[in-house]
Amino acid sequence: PAFQLDNRGKRGIVCDLRHPEGQAVVQALAARADVVVTNLRRRKLAALGMDYESLRARNPRLVYASLTGYGTAGPEQDRAAFDYAAFWARAGIMASLGEPEGPPPTQRPGMGDHMTGLGLAGAIAAALYARDRSGTGQEIQMSLFHAGVWMLGSDIQAAITTGYCHRPMGRHAAPNPLFNFYRTRDGRWLHLIMLQPDRHWTSFCRAIGREDLSADPRFAAAPVRFQHCRELIAILDPIFASRTLEEWAAALDGNGCYWGKVQSVEEVSDDPQALATEAFAPVELPDGRPLRMVRSPVRFAAT
Repeated sequence: PAFQLDNRGKRGIVCDLRHPEGQAVVQALAARADVVVTNLRRRKLAALGMDYESLRARNPRLVYASLTGYGTAGPEQDRAAFDYAAFWARAGIMASLGEPEGPPPTQRPGMGDHMTGLGLAGAIAAALYARDRSGTGQEIQMSLFHAGVWMLGSDIQAAITTGYCHRPMGRHAAPNPLFNFYRTRDGRWLHLIMLQPDRHWTSFCRAIGREDLSADPRFAAAPVRFQHCRELIAILDPIFASRTLEEWAAALDGNGCYWGKVQSVEEVSDDPQALATEAFAPVELPDGRPLRMVRSPVRFAAT
């Protein structure tokens, strides 16, 4: 499934770059290509004659996109990597999630690869646009590690600027209880996402049937709710556990509250919103069987 997902619409050949014949084929292709994308480490590329300088000598208009684990400089430029290590673990994402008393959560396959791939595709498009103006190509460098740093950029920049380093506190100590997740009576989870809690506080209290909380001095404004967040979450937990997810959907939507439901992979595959936005492409397997494939999130209106 992963190979089908990431290679739909592509044509491919296999060349063994350990042999001169394979190198000659790829060098000939690169000599007339617009773009070359590689995820090999720089030292290996140079040994194979597939580095940017070698290929540019034959094709100055070439856009050469190099994706590595940790970058092309520094003591770990030649370290092997997958997104689990370079993107998820090394970049700080893994340590920023989960409950404080538990181990950090791992990622699912391709989470870092897919995000990094989209970024690299955008960079390639920008380099092609620049080539149309300058007449020459260029090398693009991107790493899984730096992509992870960029994804967690808000937390990392806060640490650099203020010295505050986010660490998992757990849902029972969420500073903003209106930006937290709760379990419903039918065992489902929903995530409140009211980042401006004072704006929503009165309508939220109305949605949960506890308008008295809006006048409670412990929760009168965001700063004091922060001080009493554990108390408020302890109040909200049994309230959300008293109704089903469907019932909460009506109550929260009816009062203009921002939230989202936590879905399983199976639910996403048949989500009406995903189907309405054509998130899945109908394709045919080699034996003629139909199959739905996850599309890229980018949609072009004219091409």
